Amino acid sequence: MNTPVDIASPLTPTELVASDGSFFDRLTVMATSLLGVPVAMVAIIEENRQIFPASCILSGVLVGVTETPLSHSICAQVVKLEEPLVINDTRQHPMTLDNPAVTEAGILAYAGFPLVNEEGKSFGTFCAIDYAPHEWSTNDVALLRMLALQVTSEIQLRTALNRLQHDNATLTAVAEKRAKINRANRHDLRTPLNAMLLGLEAVEEFGHVNAEQKESLEMARRNGLQLMSMVDQMLDIGNIDRMGNAALFRQRLQARELVNAAIDQTGILATDKEITLTSHCESVTHLSADEDKMVRVLVNLISNAIKFTPAGGQVTIQVKDMPGPDLVDHVFFEIADTGIGISPGHQELIFNEGYRVNPEATTKDSTGLGLAFCKTIVEAHGGDIGVISEPGQGSAFYFKLPLETAEV
Repeated sequence: MNTPVDIASPLTPTELVASDGSFFDRLTVMATSLLGVPVAMVAIIEENRQIFPASCILSGVLVGVTETPLSHSICAQVVKLEEPLVINDTRQHPMTLDNPAVTEAGILAYAGFPLVNEEGKSFGTFCAIDYAPHEWSTNDVALLRMLALQVTSEIQLRTALNRLQHDNATLTAVAEKRAKINRANRHDLRTPLNAMLLGLEAVEEFGHVNAEQKESLEMARRNGLQLMSMVDQMLDIGNIDRMGNAALFRQRLQARELVNAAIDQTGILATDKEITLTSHCESVTHLSADEDKMVRVLVNLISNAIKFTPAGGQVTIQVKDMPGPDLVDHVFFEIADTGIGISPGHQELIFNEGYRVNPEATTKDSTGLGLAFCKTIVEAHGGDIGVISEPGQGSAFYFKLPLETAEV
């Protein structure tokens, strides 16, 4: 069952005006001053009442009034008609002569223009009121029309902004909920995978297995380890997306330690494929880095280089200290190969999670997660990563990490 996301509803027109009424209040003050009337207001018509979220009421029975029932509303007639209503003497007009706003509140002159939403539907008015008959001039009417348009434009703008904020809040909440579910699912995957790998290791202990069975068990174990690696990478990406570099377990170390550990894990792959794997580490400075995650970054990059390099080719690892404006400020890593290369159109996309150059390919161990993991980990360390490649000319993946003294 889908649990609804708890997000506040978009604001109503009344709430939009009241949230920052100073703009509208200034317009009502301008109207009373220029028209020489005691009352100007923004009126919003709701189901059973009219509300005045912005107003300038200088005198009379309306001082302090913020709402009235619709029975006492002339503005409701404007909204119903969806056109301006200008009345010099409300006691003489058939639409208003019996209205309690006239007979009880003493509103004897009224001029109001409708406020409309982006669909063109009226929802309120900008109006001017006098307690005595008032001869509204052409200039008066033009001024009210202009001010009403200002109010309409501002409310429509605030409505659009509020809708965008509401939609963004909804998307953020849905994304957070989805991420939480994904984190739980990834953690849940580890339990059966661990059980499966332990079971595979225990099979040989229960009795003799022949060569064919042993090969099948080894294949199952490799695939299980690959699945475990995928889960770990997804967990790490999710943790860093959620926690940033706080998800790293930093320690003081040298680049040589990272390279040696990665070669220990990948050397057998190069040997099996008759690929020459060499390293040149000239760095002598120290890093502040998460050793486990950075070794896995190097293992990913070296394994990819071996995977896409034909038998008899070369993979070279180079590491060196790089100077900043004054001192050495970062360490540069490069993993270059003599493989098939990558076309320019794919180079900007290969670090995206789930992206593969050829999604239809059946390349062994191709998950689309490895390079996304590398990018996430390197950037969490305050570094950056990239690739230089030409089809048929090999590739050089590189990244740089700041020294332990740099802020990351």
